[in-house]
Amino acid sequence: MKPSSSLHLSAALFCLCLIPLDTGAGAAPLPPVYRSDRILVQPRRDADFAALDRFHATQRTHIRRSFKRIGNLQIVDVPAGTDIAVLIARYARSGLVECAEPDYLIRAAVTEPNDPRYLDGTLWGLHNTGQGGGAPDADIDAPEAWDIRTSASNIVVAVLDTGVRATHEDLAANMWINPMDGSHGWNALSGTNNPVDDEGHGSLVSGIIGAQGDNEKGVVGVVWDVRIMALKCLDSAGQGGLSDLIACIDYACTNSARIINASLVVEEYSIALSNAVWQTREAGIVFVAS
Repeated sequence: MKPSSSLHLSAALFCLCLIPLDTGAGAAPLPPVYRSDRILVQPRRDADFAALDRFHATQRTHIRRSFKRIGNLQIVDVPAGTDIAVLIARYARSGLVECAEPDYLIRAAVTEPNDPRYLDGTLWGLHNTGQGGGAPDADIDAPEAWDIRTSASNIVVAVLDTGVRATHEDLAANMWINPMDGSHGWNALSGTNNPVDDEGHGSLVSGIIGAQGDNEKGVVGVVWDVRIMALKCLDSAGQGGLSDLIACIDYACTNSARIINASLVVEEYSIALSNAVWQTREAGIVFVAS
């Protein structure tokens, strides 16, 4: 497993740094929010998988999915009514795993609103002339970049979000197509190749990245011609679990994405997620997160 034990040590030290200080206010910290039906298990590098399978059986858990490229990380289903903290402690004491942790919930990040036109100045992040009282040139200099290049048609950008509306007038021409099944990506929530956007956030983010330009329609993206891979890890309320996020990361790596965009919020530090992101680096993928 390519995050070595030194990475796990760094992660452990980082976790220690995140322990909240006593403010003296007397208010108990809010409990972390995580799924009650799954945990994440990272086997030891020298794991005895037969012994680990037997241990799963004694806990009445079973492996939903494992990820070979992430050190055989396992998504493990647990029985209803299980005390997650107690179960994780048992795995930690077993000596069979590098770590076991809750499947923490994730959520979509808040994004700036945008209107359907670039020329009216609403998309000030692309080109800011001081409209609306803003600071001139407080932007990413998109027009200057477009003078050099507007197309990146050979680049696949995986958008890990609520899905993407592939029929959108500004996105349809830029959707990635899986040559194996003709889909536009993966839905980790349903376990299907239908990453439909039932909330809107993923389509909005995709538009910011790669809405088709110079077509006299809607908005324009940072790049006008690119391939958007739709990976749904958030539901219609903008919520999901780390296991869903990791499944989408694995799909992006497996299907040759060059960039991963994750405009979402993870409240808790996760070694499993750290290992998954590390693997994107090993695969030469740029990982962009809010």
